[in-house]
Amino acid sequence: MIVDLLKSLTDSNDSSVVALAGPWGSGKSTLLNFLRPNLAPDVKVVTFSPWSAEGSHEIHREFFAALLEAFPKGSHRRVRKNVRKLVRRSSTLLRSVPWGLGNGVAELAKEVLPEESWDKAFERLSKAINEAGSKIVVIVDDVDRLQPEEIVTLMKMIRLTGRFPRTNYLLSYDHDSLVGTLAAGLRSGTKTAEAYLEKIVQYPLSLPPAQQTHLQRIVFDEVRAILDDTGSMYAPSPLQRFQTFYADHMWDFLTTPRACRRYCAQARTYLALAENEVDHADFLAITFLRLHHPAIYAELPKWRSRLVGTQHSVAAIQDRPKAEAEWDELISECGYTGKSAVLDVRRAISAIFPKMAGELGSSADSSGKYRICDPAYFERFFTFSLPAGDLSDQLIHTQIDGLGTGKISPMGPLFDTFDHPNTDIRMLAVQKGDLHSDWNNAEPSLNLVKFVAGSLARDPVQYDVPISPGRLKAVWLARLLDANIDVSPEDVPDIIGLFAAPASLGTALKRAMAVYYPQGKYSPADGSAEPVDGEGHQPPPEFLAELTDAWQHRAADWFAEVLTSESYFTSDREFLEVWSYMEFLDGLGFIRTQLHQAIQSQKFNLVTVAGHFAYRGTWQNEHFYFGTSGKEVNNLDIHKLEEIVPLEILRGEPLLTEFDDLPSPKSGIAHLRRSRAIDGLRKYREGLDQTPPDHS
Repeated sequence: MIVDLLKSLTDSNDSSVVALAGPWGSGKSTLLNFLRPNLAPDVKVVTFSPWSAEGSHEIHREFFAALLEAFPKGSHRRVRKNVRKLVRRSSTLLRSVPWGLGNGVAELAKEVLPEESWDKAFERLSKAINEAGSKIVVIVDDVDRLQPEEIVTLMKMIRLTGRFPRTNYLLSYDHDSLVGTLAAGLRSGTKTAEAYLEKIVQYPLSLPPAQQTHLQRIVFDEVRAILDDTGSMYAPSPLQRFQTFYADHMWDFLTTPRACRRYCAQARTYLALAENEVDHADFLAITFLRLHHPAIYAELPKWRSRLVGTQHSVAAIQDRPKAEAEWDELISECGYTGKSAVLDVRRAISAIFPKMAGELGSSADSSGKYRICDPAYFERFFTFSLPAGDLSDQLIHTQIDGLGTGKISPMGPLFDTFDHPNTDIRMLAVQKGDLHSDWNNAEPSLNLVKFVAGSLARDPVQYDVPISPGRLKAVWLARLLDANIDVSPEDVPDIIGLFAAPASLGTALKRAMAVYYPQGKYSPADGSAEPVDGEGHQPPPEFLAELTDAWQHRAADWFAEVLTSESYFTSDREFLEVWSYMEFLDGLGFIRTQLHQAIQSQKFNLVTVAGHFAYRGTWQNEHFYFGTSGKEVNNLDIHKLEEIVPLEILRGEPLLTEFDDLPSPKSGIAHLRRSRAIDGLRKYREGLDQTPPDHS
């Protein structure tokens, strides 16, 4: 419609002023950009930006400089000559001699023009423009951004020059803002300013408010370009979560195309700084809070303990009014007044923090990765980078993907992540690696399994601490093994051969097998279960079963080596961990077989074997605490000996009576263990002698 109007006006010899009025950010500049190519080539469109000039005199000069752009230098000499004359005459109205106009007007300062009246100069220029046959539209954008005196100057210029043939003006402004500023410039009221404006503008056009569907399309189209949620295994996806947040909390703030584009530009820029190390939907929501609720955004890090996590306390749920009152007070302290305003902000925050939502009796989705509600990622949403001590998830993802595709060898360590010399970073890398494996829809590759197993072998489980990198690697390996991995027969011994001792791999295998036999023992002979409830279980994946069987044979060999050794360098914790795994997997029979072979080859010594079951430590409150000094030794664990040593040997093999005959030093833990073993075996046999015979 505007294009047709302007073309119609330029076809006549008259000069008109058209106004395009609309609030800031309503899309006026976008519409003007659309008009320019649609008016060309019939109409010469020039742009005059008065707000870029400094002061009223600059506005005067820049106006005529813009007008001259419709007549390129070297053509229409008569027009350009008469423009210069009119500039000289009109400048006296503003007590200014123009100079440095640019685009062919700068030479005015060097010319001495003959004195003639304004009307005469205007008539000469009008005739020259008419003879040139040019159709001109002068676009003046952002008129309302001028100072009061500058607006008055501009209006005077348009009134003075508003009668050129086929020369029309298109003014763009916010009506209310312009009237207020013009009233200040005229030193009058708004009614006078309105009347003044009506005398200048012949065709006032109001830009209709943008429809919500149009604004939503602007945001959603840009957000789709930003988000990379294709193939997400979670429902709802990041895009769906953002669309829900937009519909519930954002649409009534983004009311103009400019506001929509400003928001999207901020989101794109700062998300690039975060290097895709955050959840996109949460980041888009936080960007909204940062732009439109900056006081709330600034306080969120201080409320961290009440926001992060997904679990809410039962007490908070039971006292919902108290939780609401506490949150309302915190929000009110940020400058929000009125019940409705506080409630809107509270709902917007709880939409991305499930813990807070739970306390308030509602719910919020917590699925996905890199979420702001996750304490491991919370700080990233406020630093726009990796906080100190954090580790790039993208690096972890790249390495896991490289292991899967073969770009990274599964045999070598990765010192910047999973094999980092710093324990904390190593643990963080393993936790992230486990998460990334869980987030990946595809089955884990054999290369990844081999790498994690090798990393665990290099960094074994530390059984004297509750959590360690090795323990986390064992958990990760257990999850990987619980999958249908494509393997060949030689892959099983390759993995077994990575470990010098069986304990760490046993930790992973027991955890993996416990999924299939939570209440019973695994029997490698036929793959059946012996659960206490008498019910069967689904068999484990083939690779896991084969690896478990091979590990039991390796663990039995290890036990035979340890038990027949006259040194006691293996820690009691590691010894008992492997024992518990063998017991769970019903593999003690393998140990009995190995000891039987030792007996046959005369490598078996009962005292030496029993010494491994005399643990260092002390009893306190019916709990046994393993010691490291070696000064305290527990009584002999005769029950485990009965599991693996033939009873005729356990009850009848002669025991040494003098410590001098022991083949180990007279001092140290070896001496203490053997002496405790002899003492325990004697008490065990004495107890047998005192047991009445069973005549049943």
